[in-house]
Amino acid sequence: MATVEQRLRELIKLYKDTARAIDLELKTALRTPAERFRQEEHLRQIRAYVATLEAELKNRPTDLIGDAYKQGHDLSRIALERQGITLRAANLTGGMHTGAIQVLSDSMLADLVGGAESMKQRGIRLVRQTQQRALQERQIMQIIGRGVIEGETPQQVEKRLRDAIRKEVDEGAKIVIKGRKYDPDYYAELVSRTMTRDAVMKGALNTGLDYDITLYQMSAHSNACTLCQSLQGKVYSVSGNDGWPKLPDPMLPHPNCEHVYVPFVLEAQDPDEVERLQALSNQKTFIHNHADLQRVMEGGQARKKPQIVDEDTKAEKRAKRKAQRDQAAKGVV
Repeated sequence: MATVEQRLRELIKLYKDTARAIDLELKTALRTPAERFRQEEHLRQIRAYVATLEAELKNRPTDLIGDAYKQGHDLSRIALERQGITLRAANLTGGMHTGAIQVLSDSMLADLVGGAESMKQRGIRLVRQTQQRALQERQIMQIIGRGVIEGETPQQVEKRLRDAIRKEVDEGAKIVIKGRKYDPDYYAELVSRTMTRDAVMKGALNTGLDYDITLYQMSAHSNACTLCQSLQGKVYSVSGNDGWPKLPDPMLPHPNCEHVYVPFVLEAQDPDEVERLQALSNQKTFIHNHADLQRVMEGGQARKKPQIVDEDTKAEKRAKRKAQRDQAAKGVV
């Protein structure tokens, strides 16, 4: 049976192969005589590549998300077992689990198909609007004229033209989502890895809820980014009204995040440790590094003074800065 990582690699390879095929079609189309039937052939090929990709994608997200969800399910069961919870026979066919897997799979498929459609539309637009030429006549004459003025050789001018064409073609193969441009392989990896981690999280959370567990602890990594440093190691509550901070939504603070949440069984913990963790979890500070985080979790002091993060104060400062900009724009001192 394929692992989650193997399925991820297969999915990303599908995207890469399609992007390379479209890129080749564009380069061929944009460097041949402007004949109508050739143009239509290139457009047909681009549509065919994307249709093949979409057909291949049809079942892949469900398989991938299902495997990732099971990982989270197993992660939760191991954590619960270590904290003395007696486990029932595993059951992933219940409505909560199958529903969560389906929602995540549908979302991932929609994102990936949307990216494929963007690749297709940009490729078609580039072929059509340039009528087999990646550069307009004005741009070509500017490049040639500059070469003549600067005394370039014909080979140097040709290279400059080739580079300009290549830039246009590369732009045509990009994926555009909400105005941002992505390389297809990066986009596929971003979507699939982020959604896979979401599936792991949902599997862990829903399995804990099966046992009426409402507290979850975020893992702590020594190489965590600045954003995660303020979140990791803390315990969060599903409700947020029981003395613990509410579980973040989304649970992962950024794409490609490698953190996980595991059930936290209050009754299985030492009371002093619970008190320390509760204070840490409700503390609005950045703990600067892993060693300091461990010291704070063990009841010690961070060597570096934590940076206070007061969301209300930050909002007030932003509002004040905005008011100052507005006044400046109106000419009011």
